[in-house]
Amino acid sequence: MAKNTPTPAEILAVEMAETRTRLIETVSDLEEYVRPSNVASRGFHKVSEAFLDDEGKPRPERLAAVAAGLAGIVGLIAKKKD
Repeated sequence: MAKNTPTPAEILAVEMAETRTRLIETVSDLEEYVRPSNVASRGFHKVSEAFLDDEGKPRPERLAAVAAGLAGIVGLIAKKKD
């Protein structure tokens, strides 16, 4: 009895279906990744990680550095107005 060997057309059809499925999943994943709410959430988490430790407590040294930078900018703006 001969084995049922798929024809080249059948192999191609299966491969195309699998490729189509992977592409649909990839596009869906990309849509999810670039959704504005998800982009904003990732940005918020990055900022939070920069200024909060693992326990959610503020990192004073980083907050002080930002405050000093802002004070310097305000000082430059005030000096420029004079």
